[in-house]
Amino acid sequence: MYGWRGKVGLVSPSITDTELLEYYQIMPEGVLITPIGLQVQNLVDEEFEEAVSMRRIEEAVKVLDYEEVQVFIVLGTPPITKMGFDADKKIIEKITLLTGKPASTGPTTEVEAMQSLGLKRIALVSPFTEALNQYLASYFEYRGFQVVVAKGLNIVKNVDLTKQPFYRPYVLAKEAFLEAKGEVDGILIRCPRWPTVKSIAPLEQDLGVPVIAAAQSTVWKTLTMLNVREVQAGYGRLFADFHQNTPRQVSPSIEF
Repeated sequence: MYGWRGKVGLVSPSITDTELLEYYQIMPEGVLITPIGLQVQNLVDEEFEEAVSMRRIEEAVKVLDYEEVQVFIVLGTPPITKMGFDADKKIIEKITLLTGKPASTGPTTEVEAMQSLGLKRIALVSPFTEALNQYLASYFEYRGFQVVVAKGLNIVKNVDLTKQPFYRPYVLAKEAFLEAKGEVDGILIRCPRWPTVKSIAPLEQDLGVPVIAAAQSTVWKTLTMLNVREVQAGYGRLFADFHQNTPRQVSPSIEF
């Protein structure tokens, strides 16, 4: 039984592939992710509106509840905020009413993660277009943060997120930090479908500020809801009060 420590139902706006790899890099043994994707394939308003709605979310949650998950997370900060800047609260209330189980959303986990570290002035980094980045900046400012700089890659086709090299978020975040002249107290790396988690530790070490990544904050909130206080080591200050496993060193075998 792979989910012996907990089972999370994950509703994602896109096909769920690379983000699962990111989650499992951080997760401890015994936590199982059961995903449903809503098939957003292009990062545009038309597909957000068609694929992500309260009705579609409810349908996915009912399926996952039947699969006996213990907690829920609905991802998709762009489409959720397009439903309204307080839509995350309504989604959480609806899921709790339907299932009686804890729930959260992508934007909620990011906001709560930044609040837990006392962040106020942030650099926002994503693979999105400039227009979508500016929209997200307005959302996070609504939540009480000052977005000093926002940088993106102008990607529209969702599958192109999976083609990005693992170091791309590091390079983009460092550019944003330098553009802000260091006048930020944290960095937010948006979107869990491009590779982000390997950049967290190098960025925190090199820039000296906390880094919140979408995949990382999702794991943090998932484990918090499941009352699991263990993670793999090396994924940022967000997990400072978790037990962090020392990476296992594998010695090469020698034959005589």
